[in-house]
Amino acid sequence: MQTKKLKAFTLMELSIAMLIAAICIGMAFYMFQFFQRLYLSQQREKQEQFSFSLFQHLLKKDMDQAQAVFYSENELQLLDSAGTVRYVFSENYIARDHYQQQTDTFNFKTLAIDGLYRNTSRPSPTCIDEFQVTVIYDKEEHSFILDKKYAAQQLMQIANTKQD
Repeated sequence: MQTKKLKAFTLMELSIAMLIAAICIGMAFYMFQFFQRLYLSQQREKQEQFSFSLFQHLLKKDMDQAQAVFYSENELQLLDSAGTVRYVFSENYIARDHYQQQTDTFNFKTLAIDGLYRNTSRPSPTCIDEFQVTVIYDKEEHSFILDKKYAAQQLMQIANTKQD
């Protein structure tokens, strides 16, 4: 009697194929993790850049649109025709309260804050016409110096109203 030989893979061939498949799957998983970490780090970097640019833009815009600027105890208040925009400066973050409707938080370390009134007669004890803040972003110090130019009528209105 003659036995029929079936065409099939040997056990050794199957084990080699499984080993090659396991190596390919392991490499694919490693590459997936690598690119995922790379994507997340780039996304975090872009988010920090956007947050820094947004803070810079909003602070300048709020200062330009303000009719009066007040500073006391790490709080900057900018009054305009629509209401009050408040910036609260903490050591690890900056909070921006926009007309008591929306609060933005910027996660920057604050190094130095100063509000100055450069002229001799100050219309209010907390009124300022120059604001300086230094924050740490991307392991570097960035300083912002913003100034407010008042009209004589605005200064008289500030002197006549009491700031809370």
